[in-house]
Amino acid sequence: MNSLIIAKGSRESGNPVPALNPVPLPDTFKIQAAVALSTTAAEVWAAATGRRIRLLGGVVTVSSAAVLILQDNAGTPAVKYRVELAAGVPHMFDLGFGQLLDSGLKLDAKVATGTATLNGTLWGTWE
Repeated sequence: MNSLIIAKGSRESGNPVPALNPVPLPDTFKIQAAVALSTTAAEVWAAATGRRIRLLGGVVTVSSAAVLILQDNAGTPAVKYRVELAAGVPHMFDLGFGQLLDSGLKLDAKVATGTATLNGTLWGTWE
């Protein structure tokens, strides 16, 4: 996993160097082009064999006002991100250290009611 190390101090300044916290950096970008969404989940990202997905963020638009739900494709789907979107308005989201998928296999998208078309990019990393 690519990461950025953040430390608040240095040996040169006389401040002790604290434990290092790796911040995941995205190394995978998934383009979403005209993905038809409904209340039934649609796969938007599938993991490579032996890998797990950590969703870090994205920028998306929908064709009609909708509540977008990004969820893990596990036996009992866990919602990883939920947002109410206006039609045609780009929405960027940053999940900080990210959301590691429980199943680690697939990320699904759906809308709470009605239908919409999803466009945009999701990013994350493999683990």
